[in-house]
Amino acid sequence: MTRLLIVPRWSGRASSDWYPWLQHQLETRYPELFTDVHIFEYPTPDAPEIAETLAALTTTFDEFRATWSDLVLVGHSVGCQALLRALAHSGMTSPARGLLCVAGWWDIDEPWPTIRPWIERVFDPKSAATVAGRVDVLLSNNDPFTQNWQKNCEEWMAQLNAEVTVVPGAKHFNGEQEPAVFEALLKLCQRQR
Repeated sequence: MTRLLIVPRWSGRASSDWYPWLQHQLETRYPELFTDVHIFEYPTPDAPEIAETLAALTTTFDEFRATWSDLVLVGHSVGCQALLRALAHSGMTSPARGLLCVAGWWDIDEPWPTIRPWIERVFDPKSAATVAGRVDVLLSNNDPFTQNWQKNCEEWMAQLNAEVTVVPGAKHFNGEQEPAVFEALLKLCQRQR
């Protein structure tokens, strides 16, 4: 009874980017893999605030509490930050099945005022890793928000002992179809069992 929770990017919604495509791929090609796919909706998607996002994610986590060890998490861009922060304060005592961070970052090249708190406000990534389970990260070598992808890669490995895959030319993974995300998710699930 594995379930999937996707947390979108800044200004992302359930209909954005590759989220509907991924859901369709899973439902048609691998219906046995997930019993359901849930795409998180930010209270204010165009300018997500940490406190209200974490409150909403905590409520969402409560829906998965009984089957936490069978939950796979996928974050996209700021969605990675949102998941890590929520996981660090979740109070869960056992790990989820795994976390895939797509276009994740610790810092961005040209931050705007409303994203600065996501960069500057400190949290404990080790606590997040404890309840995330396995952490895989998908980065690009030409992400317009994080030009120094090598440093970003090193940070993910240092902070969360993550396995990082770099996809050449994938930018910020904003396409309507992102086969690399699909493949990374399948790989994460296969490694877990």
